[in-house]
Amino acid sequence: MNTLLLATIALPAFAFACASGADRPAPAAAEPTTVDRAAPSTALLELRGGHADYMFVLDESAPASTFRARCAAQHPVDPAAADACYAEVREGASHEGVRFSVDADKHLVFTSFGLEGGHEATYLQVPTNVASEGDRIVAMIPAAAARGLQTDVKPLPRNAVMHVELVDDLTIAMTDPQKGRLVYRRAP
Repeated sequence: MNTLLLATIALPAFAFACASGADRPAPAAAEPTTVDRAAPSTALLELRGGHADYMFVLDESAPASTFRARCAAQHPVDPAAADACYAEVREGASHEGVRFSVDADKHLVFTSFGLEGGHEATYLQVPTNVASEGDRIVAMIPAAAARGLQTDVKPLPRNAVMHVELVDDLTIAMTDPQKGRLVYRRAP
């Protein structure tokens, strides 16, 4: 993905980095735990299953309106050019996603990734402690330092809290305090 789009699109790394304990209360569950001890929920079971990549869906995410407006402003008298501009942004964003795995210490590992120079690049990878917030939402808090390309640009605070909602069997969503709701769909 080009650097301009990477810097402006709401990536999961930014959702994670921007969401701190001050932005949203800590999980209501007891102390966040590793995957083995976390209270089971539909969302937690899905994420720790590690069955799929979830790819970013710009059209269903809050930043879509920002990019539509930006493209319309760049092409005020040419609606077809504005549509082509937005389609290019959508195409680039469609190559970004998130995945979840479980590490040797039983932490749920969050990874955001995308294409850089035709190859997959890790933007952010961090092991997390988790707590279920009901059946459809998991709260994740870093258990160790994050690594990846975006950690130099926007370091991840150790007290950051990321909430992942299981919308349906194929869709998850996260909310970035600055960018809004970010939607991801399971890759085929």
